[in-house]
Amino acid sequence: MTGQRSPYAVVVLELTGAGACDALAEAMAGPAAEAAVPLRAMRRAGSDETLPERRLRALREADADIVLMVEDTSLPNSTWLDGLRRAFAHGEVAMAWGPVTVDPTLPARFRALGRLEYGRFDGRRKEPTAPGNVMALHRSAVLAALAPGEGIIEHKLAHGFRDAGLKVVMEPALGSVYVRPDRQGARLATRYGHGRIFGAGREGSRIGGVLRALVAMPVLSARAARAAIAAGPPQRWLPELPWVVIMATAWSAGELTGLILGPGQSAGSWK
Repeated sequence: MTGQRSPYAVVVLELTGAGACDALAEAMAGPAAEAAVPLRAMRRAGSDETLPERRLRALREADADIVLMVEDTSLPNSTWLDGLRRAFAHGEVAMAWGPVTVDPTLPARFRALGRLEYGRFDGRRKEPTAPGNVMALHRSAVLAALAPGEGIIEHKLAHGFRDAGLKVVMEPALGSVYVRPDRQGARLATRYGHGRIFGAGREGSRIGGVLRALVAMPVLSARAARAAIAAGPPQRWLPELPWVVIMATAWSAGELTGLILGPGQSAGSWK
């Protein structure tokens, strides 16, 4: 690829801290340089910048057609470049992701967060959306899909792509491991805020949305519990279950609030 512009770029997004962001960028720099893929660390631009805003800033500044976004909580598999090539071999693909596993050495609270966020993205079933920790985006498709002032929220973007006839694909080579505690993400206020954003963005019947919000806690808890049980012996997953239920309850309450009162200032929880 000497002398040619790479169609790919990698951005490491600060989520847990500048040190973690820089360390992950450094760890990925060697393979990226060998493949002539530009890589940069995207730090927070002030304390008020949300993660969806930071993602959009990264996408706009990237000089590539396909941008792999990696949050500093997660370590992509070494096959990520092959994953990008396979996933975007067809022009109708707008977003790609890979299976996520949770590091078993994380404290129980953060393993529980990982199950809730990524338990459904183990690669064993088809999903209409994508995990936000490691995702690849077609730059022009994203910019065309976003409304003015809107940041990049993975589930909303994925549903918009599907409505537009574009594809969201799972590519095993884009798999990753959730390895670093996200203390902001594990806060109950954050779970509530994210649920409120999700609830405010729901379409369809208000009554149906309220019913879905009310059952969100048991549904999310059961799904995360299944992922935890599948990942290891009881002495590992039992300590996760109380945290799963508590965080799922906070999400459900936020979703119900979002349906009734809208998003409010909940985007501020998404740092």
